[in-house]
Amino acid sequence: MRTALVWKAKDPRARETTLAPEHVGQALQERFSPLFKKSPTTELFSAGDTRVAILRLPVVGWRPPFLEEEGDEFAFAVDYPLNLGQVLDTSERGERPLVSLGRRLERDPTPLLRELAPPFSMVWSHGEELFLQTDGLGQGHWFEYEDDRVWAVTNRVGALAAIGVVLDPAPEEWAVRFTLGWFTADKTGYRGVRLCDPGTQLRVGRNGVERSTIDVLGEWVHPPAMSRGECRELARTSFDALLREAALTWDNASVGLSGGRDSRAVASILRTMGVTYELRVRGHPGRLDVMIANQLARMADLPIRIKTKGGVPPETAEGCRACIERALLWQGGHMTMLKHKTFLAKRGVMDGGVVNVMGQHSGTGKADFAVRIQADSLAPGQYEDALVESLMQDALPSLRGDLLAHVRDEIRAAYRKANDYDLEGLHHLHFFFLYEYTRRWGAATVNAQNGMVVSPFLNPGFIRAAYAYPPEELPRKPFHGHITGHYAPDWEAYPYEDQITYEQIKSGNCPVPPVDVKVVEEKDLPMWRRGKRWNKYKHPLYWEMAASSLVAEAMADSGFWREIFDAEATQEHWNQTKGVADAVVMCHLLPRT
Repeated sequence: MRTALVWKAKDPRARETTLAPEHVGQALQERFSPLFKKSPTTELFSAGDTRVAILRLPVVGWRPPFLEEEGDEFAFAVDYPLNLGQVLDTSERGERPLVSLGRRLERDPTPLLRELAPPFSMVWSHGEELFLQTDGLGQGHWFEYEDDRVWAVTNRVGALAAIGVVLDPAPEEWAVRFTLGWFTADKTGYRGVRLCDPGTQLRVGRNGVERSTIDVLGEWVHPPAMSRGECRELARTSFDALLREAALTWDNASVGLSGGRDSRAVASILRTMGVTYELRVRGHPGRLDVMIANQLARMADLPIRIKTKGGVPPETAEGCRACIERALLWQGGHMTMLKHKTFLAKRGVMDGGVVNVMGQHSGTGKADFAVRIQADSLAPGQYEDALVESLMQDALPSLRGDLLAHVRDEIRAAYRKANDYDLEGLHHLHFFFLYEYTRRWGAATVNAQNGMVVSPFLNPGFIRAAYAYPPEELPRKPFHGHITGHYAPDWEAYPYEDQITYEQIKSGNCPVPPVDVKVVEEKDLPMWRRGKRWNKYKHPLYWEMAASSLVAEAMADSGFWREIFDAEATQEHWNQTKGVADAVVMCHLLPRT
């Protein structure tokens, strides 16, 4: 777990009172400690009159330090540079590689950012100056705030409360978030708080806050011409290089494996590396996804842990309230909406986390949004309207009508961001996935975790390969099969989840054996726990039967939620439509966290 808060007081008197390091450090500790089994370590640093407070807990199985100190100077990686060895050789890294990386970034950041894999974010000091850096995609998040009293940057929005900032939710931004699932562009959901741009470097010193932006993303999405075979090999070798270097940082890692292509590609390389890791899959043993993952593990003679429990909200309204309040404190509403009511539901607290290797962010090489709108049947001039209409279908039916036009405009603006990078046609859709879905939604889901996440698909080489490949052919998933087939031909020959049906299994026409794991089925479950097939519960029925008093409390309140949702429509849909009650209760509790 890693949280950093950087601030610079504008009023000299406040530097010794409410904005004094000891005061802020204690406030930060008191704010986040209730989320943890063991209170995080607090460390305070200064560079001139700029202050830094850091909270951290050790990540189980992780080797290199996130924090390095050299005399009075320091370097702290909120998002560790997993492929550091690709930009600094052994002699350059020395005994304190983060400090060395910071010095290089000060002098000439462009060649480093060109190859550093997202997410990467770091803060470091040098003499009387303080520096902050984001990666070339902006996947490593820094949230910036300024008023007439203080300037601040943090990787966790809720940390701003430690310097006395009262977050002011912006209803228009939340309307977009409740439609897409994320905040767009540099929006955060709060007035006066913005997300730093990709490639941002901040230098804070006697001259105030100086910023520069290094555009390497433009290079990534305009790679040199390559053949299809060269693209596939670049995707594989960059994926391989990142994962192999990342493996040097852990003693043990938890690796997700499912019935899909993403995790199979990741695990196929790990099979060849001779490193320590543990496979896992979540779900009921009768699920097709679990059955396939279990069989893949059998084929490789690897153990796999099948996680059948978890993911269920508390049985009481007060328990539900506690989960949502914890999630809002931890992520400020950026976490996946439906997971708020299950956040820390079982234990109520968390630790420093583990090393988690995932197949996330692979949609860059699969053209997910082009597939979603069936772009192959459309002319390029129709892509924007088709995308907007497709995404608007996810809008909650209780959203206020006067906000719908704004939501549409924001989606269009986000789509047109590709114009800044001179992209055309299908690359518009692919860029929307990379810049919006990956950079905003994907990063938020990763940041909700408390450990260290390794996602080898997100690296500059893979992005270059995806943008050099014929865009109309990406829906065929050319990279996944190439990677898996290279390292584990037996796995690539085995069916994926989208190639098998339950009917085929029942008829015996598919080689997917049952999972030899006994699950003790719970008896006398309430109606809301009796989900269809393998779903663990029914969302609207949960609110009606277990937490209706919390919904009633929210609806009786004339506060923030009414700026986003229509009261009459909310009354109609809260116990009928998935997500409506979640959103309303989140908005009700948001100003209180």
